[in-house]
Amino acid sequence: MTARKFRCLMASTATALAMLVSPAIAERLIEPSAKPTVYTKVGSWKITHHPENKSCNAGDVNMGSTTVILEAGHKTTGAWWMILMTNPKWTWTWGQDMELFLDTPSGKSWGVQFQARDSTTLLSEKVSESLIASLTGSADFQIRLGDDKLVYWYHYAEDSSTTQLAEVIQKLRECRREKIESTFEMKSWAYDDQTARNLHEAHTVVRPQLTPVPIKTGVLHQMKGQAVAPLRIETPPGQDYLLKLVNVQNKDEMVIYVSRESSYVTKVPFGTYRIHGAAGQTWYGEKHRFGPDTTTHFRLVKKDGKSDQFTFNQAEGKAHGYTIQLVKLETPPIKADEF
Repeated sequence: MTARKFRCLMASTATALAMLVSPAIAERLIEPSAKPTVYTKVGSWKITHHPENKSCNAGDVNMGSTTVILEAGHKTTGAWWMILMTNPKWTWTWGQDMELFLDTPSGKSWGVQFQARDSTTLLSEKVSESLIASLTGSADFQIRLGDDKLVYWYHYAEDSSTTQLAEVIQKLRECRREKIESTFEMKSWAYDDQTARNLHEAHTVVRPQLTPVPIKTGVLHQMKGQAVAPLRIETPPGQDYLLKLVNVQNKDEMVIYVSRESSYVTKVPFGTYRIHGAAGQTWYGEKHRFGPDTTTHFRLVKKDGKSDQFTFNQAEGKAHGYTIQLVKLETPPIKADEF
């Protein structure tokens, strides 16, 4: 009796084992992940849709060496933009964290967090929609490590009324809307309160709290030499102004603050100067000036619109200088780091 029970158990076990290795299960196919597809092309840029991570990418090789990729994606944590760059000549340490500065055509300078993926590749953390929007315009943008080490530079298409990059970013937005956000899964998120909060946070730029700094009209930094040539500065209402005079011969500088709707008279040493300016509503100190997003930077030119050199000299026994009426002068914009 006992032997027969044992034999039945063995038979049952053998049947179970046979089922585990049956051809129906052993040969079951695993569906491969969806491959990226080309969405469109803009010049040398190729925009691709990546369903595996719910993103659209735009890739380009700049100046024959640096590959740059802009990524626009969307997950349960909300929408994101990222920047990835690769250059065979870079020598980063794997995992190295760093803050690079991105100067945009709109004159803003953004601090962007990057991490080295390997010795030649840098990947940013999520960046804001506002930063991406500020890349569009009719000028170059650059990503730099410091004042004298250029990491990446993008030159706009000179033969186009709009920059090639502006078209790329527009196509990336369209790709994300059509290929990602229009899916049933994404539509269901649109009515979720937590997702709405995530989206808001993803598009919000976190900046250090700035504190207004009291300041009065006057010279902040005085250059060397005897100040004898007259300089009068007249400002319009609405904004305060910061002017910096740089001697073209010795690079000596003089910085002057003038409040709105006022005039200020001072003297400067003889010489030829270039004059850069900054304008804004609230003063936060010389580091932040009028705030990173609200400071307007410009370069002064003479009334002919051509020369940007102002000569203070002596002739016929008299010191000659200038009256600068900011409300009437043409003031070409410059980048923040050119101030």
